[in-house]
Amino acid sequence: MQTAIEAQKLTKVFAGSKKRPETIAVDSIDLTIQKGEIFGLLGPNGAGKTTTVRMLTCLIRPTSGEAWVEGASILSEPKKVRSRCGILTEAPGLYVRLNAIEYLNFFGQLYGLSRKELDTRVPNILEMLGIEAKDRERKRLGAFSRGMQQKMNIARAVLHNPPVLFLDEPTASLDPESAKVVRDFILNLKENQRHTILLCTHNLDEADRLCDRIGIIHKGKLLRVGKPEELKAHLGEHRIYRIRLSDIANNYLAIVQNVPGVNSAFPDEDRKEIVYHTKAPETTNPQVIQALVQANANVLTVSEEMHSLEEVYLALFKEQKR
Repeated sequence: MQTAIEAQKLTKVFAGSKKRPETIAVDSIDLTIQKGEIFGLLGPNGAGKTTTVRMLTCLIRPTSGEAWVEGASILSEPKKVRSRCGILTEAPGLYVRLNAIEYLNFFGQLYGLSRKELDTRVPNILEMLGIEAKDRERKRLGAFSRGMQQKMNIARAVLHNPPVLFLDEPTASLDPESAKVVRDFILNLKENQRHTILLCTHNLDEADRLCDRIGIIHKGKLLRVGKPEELKAHLGEHRIYRIRLSDIANNYLAIVQNVPGVNSAFPDEDRKEIVYHTKAPETTNPQVIQALVQANANVLTVSEEMHSLEEVYLALFKEQKR
């Protein structure tokens, strides 16, 4: 696979003062993002997400280290980097006196798009983001809801069809329906248009659904990088399984608890299930099913329950505090 973004020992230190100590915002990050990938950068406020994005998009210069976006150096080729990026910042501003079409036409001209390109791209993007035709010319952006304003910020970021997109909290302020429109739009950018997307978000469920890989950042350090399922598997040695029965789960709990290899088990009566933990599912699961069948239990399903991304996120932060 080809690399879209690469960072080596990327570091940003903000100078201190008499009242405030020196701050290491980003601490020697190494990162590789492949072309066509949605990469999620997760972390609490102040973790270094926004500073990382600002360095990669040449809005600020790193203290040390180097990075390349689509092969262009952020140190020696900042103009090339900027031309290859679309950016949705954490707190974008709007020209509230313009309507939607005027706003995008203005930025399209700054991006160097022709009149013909704008006539095609502007209505297409507005339609994909759910901006109704009646609102495109009649309403000024100042009269848009916060959710519609956020959609306009996203439209501006993708208008010039950049190969790499940096999206900071793209569904912030959106209602569930609008958030789904934006998530579908992001997936379309990846799947049909092959954009590379670096997504900063606090929404763990959103990251789990959208991202091919995720990096968890804390106090400027990149703690772990991997696919969502890899991060979940790392959380612990124990695997969690659910067995659904046609009868009362509690009647068979002791049977499951006594199977060698079952570390713990408890009933979920609402769902007529027994939940158990094991380190060796390959040998333990057949024994559990055999024991239940011998006890005349009617086993309906056996399924693995994955750890949530939230559990991984919190566990990694807990490790840092030790």
